[in-house]
Parts: sequence; structure tokens; C-alpha cells
Amino acid sequence: MLQALRKSAGTWVVKIFLGILALSFVGWGVNDMLFAPPSQPVATVGGVEITANEFTSTYRREFDRLSQQLGGRLTPEQAREIRLAQSVLDQMVGRTLFAIAADDLGLAISTQALVEQIRTNPSFANATGQFDPRVFQQVINAAGFSEAAYLASERGDTVREQLVNTVAAEGEVSATLADRLFAYREEKRVAELVLVPKSALPAPVEPTAAQIEKYYQDNQGAFTAPEYRSVNYVLLEPEVVAKEIAVSEAELKEEYEAQIGRFTVAEKREVEQLLYDNEAAAAAARALVAGGRSLADVAKETKSSTADSPSLGLITRDKLPAAVAETVFKLAEGAVSDPVKSPFGWHVFRVGKIEAGSIRPLAEVAPALTRDVALRRAGDAIVKLYEKVEDEFAGGAKLMEAARKLGLKVETVAAVDARGRGADEKPLDGFARGGAFVSAVFGTQPGAELRLRDLPGGAYFAVEVTGVTPPAPKPLANVRDAVKAAWLEAELEAAARNAAAAVQQAIKGGQKAGDQAKDGRTHKTTSPLLRYRLDLDPDVSAELLTELFKLKIGETALAPTAKRDGYAVAVLKEVTAVAADASEQRAAFKREVARAIGADIGEAFQAALERRYGVTTNTKAVEQLF
Repeated sequence: MLQALRKSAGTWVVKIFLGILALSFVGWGVNDMLFAPPSQPVATVGGVEITANEFTSTYRREFDRLSQQLGGRLTPEQAREIRLAQSVLDQMVGRTLFAIAADDLGLAISTQALVEQIRTNPSFANATGQFDPRVFQQVINAAGFSEAAYLASERGDTVREQLVNTVAAEGEVSATLADRLFAYREEKRVAELVLVPKSALPAPVEPTAAQIEKYYQDNQGAFTAPEYRSVNYVLLEPEVVAKEIAVSEAELKEEYEAQIGRFTVAEKREVEQLLYDNEAAAAAARALVAGGRSLADVAKETKSSTADSPSLGLITRDKLPAAVAETVFKLAEGAVSDPVKSPFGWHVFRVGKIEAGSIRPLAEVAPALTRDVALRRAGDAIVKLYEKVEDEFAGGAKLMEAARKLGLKVETVAAVDARGRGADEKPLDGFARGGAFVSAVFGTQPGAELRLRDLPGGAYFAVEVTGVTPPAPKPLANVRDAVKAAWLEAELEAAARNAAAAVQQAIKGGQKAGDQAKDGRTHKTTSPLLRYRLDLDPDVSAELLTELFKLKIGETALAPTAKRDGYAVAVLKEVTAVAADASEQRAAFKREVARAIGADIGEAFQAALERRYGVTTNTKAVEQLF
């Protein structure tokens, strides 16, 4: 865990298997997304279950991490759009696969080696470069970990890394291949451009009725109404059901007591510490502090490991290792502890200021708790309602019949197209839920067997297609203005291309490109262009860039401008090979190719592990969490 603390933070191992960098969990915003975890596991990997609690904890940390990266609160809707839950589950499955494989191979790390690994990690060093327990505690606490949880995670990650680094080591790349690929990618080209904008050309003459009729007939696809479908649908949403649920005072009080930790501000203590390799040194230092010497002076005089920074600051109990937390939080203000042992040595603690804890009263948090309870009960109610609706459908009931029997509201839509728009071309509110609704409507035939389908957030819906209107050309009388506008645009487009073609022919005939800068046309020289970069010159389109890298010096190409406001005629002027002294860039590119090869091998290995051990995901259990 916390692989970003290491030099290898950018490696394939971290990206694929240790991508969830666990930062501190701040509960606000996530509690309104997650209900009580179901009893079933969310996935089973080779017989190892990934529990709903484990998934929820990991999801919350990743949610918070992304929220911080985005500079504010990530909304539940945004998390659903980027499929955060699926991403978290995929990463947990990958980690578990490699953990099982490592265990089968007997890979392990000793406690001594693990402690030494942590002691030599520069992320936990102070200003003098020495391991500092205070820095260690601050870093892992900021990541939301107790010492025991961090050590367990680090142990597992290290063992997995042994396997992954062996299998997915950077591939071997020949210098010849790397050099040729590098030269191909980094070659630069410069061209002269003559820009022929549409705006410089005279407007086309008004089309005749015959021309409009012909254009309409030749391009009927552009003036054809799409297929429309008429549908009935029912929607089961926890948010709607929750509004109708009354939460009693007894339920509210029970929920408050169950979540009391969420509303509790823990006691904080100002703590200083000394750290030594043996008990005798710790006892001697303790005697000096008890005799009235300042802990900071004693730390320097006795060469404590914490000499540079003995203060841990104002901390809560959970920020200390379990081995010492009980001792520290029993001390009175100003008291000094006896020597206490932890995996990092012998500690002496002194407690300064103590800030008492507090609990937010029920009255203050009642609105949020009421919503939590109502939503949870709504989720249970939706599941039961889901089963009843499915039973009705299985028994042959039609949508209207099932809705009447179960008291459900049926929505009716007279016409919707595959974009979720009505006959008036405006988006339909009921279909603004992503593609699930529209996909269901256009994937269902009239009279098809009814079934409930999933929506994000624990909602379900069923659609019944009642009619299909096939695509049909719109009458010319209804679209005459649109046909005329399209005709005029096509004429202008053709005129611009013809004008550009004339410029191209003139250049091929021996005229200079610069001499063509007249009649509204402009001449310029491009920036040095790269084969795979479209952002180096605003007038170079993808089509033109592709053609430029096919030309020989002096040859020409014609293509639309990047903004599609005209055409550009290009004359290739320079071809610059990659610099011979670009040794650092060549070496970096070779490593990039090697990493890509290693990543491919690693992905293939993970796929093989999935086939060997088996992976089963419980989509229903994941959905019940949201």
C-alpha cells in the first residue's frame, strides 16, 4: 500500500494492481451513496471472497482521493458516470489474483525485512535523512491507516510485487527497433500553406426550384425522419419511495447509536516522544525528563531517533500504534510514560495539552439520519417490489395490468427516437438517464416479454413498446428551407475546393506559394509538425497532416482546414530527422517501449490467472451498496 511513497510509483505494477492509493476517508458525501453492505461477497477470486465491507472501505477511500484531486467534492452521479465502482472492483480482483498466485509459490517477506524496508523508505525520513517515527505516523495517518493496517498492506503489496516484477519485467527491446520507431515518431516537417477561406468567395446564386428538388432527391437521407417508437414504462426509484417512508423516533435513535462514531469528535492529545533501540536508554532518558529536563533537550542530548522532531502534534488515539495508544491516552496532562515497546523500538511519551472529545447531538444530525434510514428502507422495498413485478411479468401480465395491481405509476411517451428526442427534436426528460432507457426501447420489439432492467443508484425500469413508426423522408414542403441552406453550403464548399485546386495547379506549374496570397487567400509557414500531434498548428487538419508525411520536398497536398472553414494547399519545405545527439530522449523512448512490452506480458499473465483460479463477480451485491 501507499506505493506512491516509493520511487516505483509510476510503474505498471502500481498502475494496474496498486492503483488505489488509500488516502484519508472523510465520510461526508459518501454515506448518502452507500446502504448497509449485503451479506454476500461482491466477488470471489479462486475461493477468496472480497466482502462488501472490504469493497465499501476501498471505494470510499478512492472516492475521497478523486474528490481531492478534482479540487472539491465528487458527486455520486459523477462517480457513476466514470464507473468508479467497477474500476475499484477490477483493481481489487487483480490484487487478489496476484496475492493467491504469490501464496501458491510460497513468496513471503519476514517481519525484520519489512521493518527494514520501512526504515529505509525516504518518505519516512526527517530533514537529516534518518527514519523518523513522527514522520511515519503522520504519513500513514494522513492516508487513513493505523500502523497495524499499514504494515499488513505493505506486507501484502511487497509479496505481490515480487511476483509481478518477475513476470512483467520490462521487455527487451533491440536498439535497431527502438531507434527506427523513435526516428519515425520524432521526424519533423515544415510546409508553406495557402489558405482559401469560404468567406473570401462570393455567395452562390439562389437555387432554382428544380435545383432544390434535385438536391432533396439526391440527399434524402439527410432529410429523413428517424424511426420513432411509442412506449409505456414504469420506474422504481429509491429516492421516490424514500419520500413516502416515515421514520419513527425509535428508529432514528437506533440509527444514531449505530452511527455514533460518525458524529463523535475524538479526544486529542498533544504528544511528544523519545525513541531508542533498547529499554535501558529509554529508561535513562525517562528519568531525565521526569527530573524536570525538557523532552526536546533530552532527545538531542541522548541522541534519540526523534531528536530533530520529538513532537507528534495534537493527535487522536487512532493515530498511534495499538501497542502504545492505550498507555498514552491513560496519562494525565503533563505526565511522562514509562518506556513502551513497539516494532520500531522503545518509546517514552510526554502528554501536553488535552482536548476533550465531543458528540454531535441527535437533534443536529436528525435530517441526515432520517434520509439514510428512509433510503435504506426504500432500497429494501425496491428489492421486494422488484420481485413482485417480475412475478407478475412471469405470469404473463402486461405492463398496465401489473402496474394497476401493484399501484405503480405508468409513464407514456408518444414518440421517441434513438437519441432520446421526441418528434419536436427536443430531449425527453424521462430519457435523460444515460443510454439505458433508449437502448431498452430500441432493443425491444412490440409484444416482447417484459422484464425489469437496472439503472444506476439501485433503480429499475421496464418498457413496453406499443408502436413503431419506421424512418420516412420528410415532405419537401416541410424542409424546403433546410434543403436550400444545405444546397448553398454544398455549393460554397465545392467552390472553395475548386479555388484551392486551382491554387495547387498553379504551384505545380511553377508559381510560388507566396504569390497566391490574393483575393482573400493567405500565405503562411507552419510550425514544425510531428506525425502524431494535431496541436502544433491551428490551420493543419488531421487529413492535411497525414498527407504531409507522405510527401517529398516540393510536393503539394490539398485538404480542408482544421476549422472546416475552407481549404489549405500545402507545399512541403523541410524534413528534419531527429537530432543525432538526442541520446537521453532515445533512451527514454526505449524504456517506454520496454515498459509497454512488460505491461502486455503482465496483462496476459493476469488473464491466465483468471482462467486458472476463476473469478466470479456479484453484480447484484455491488448494486445493493448504492
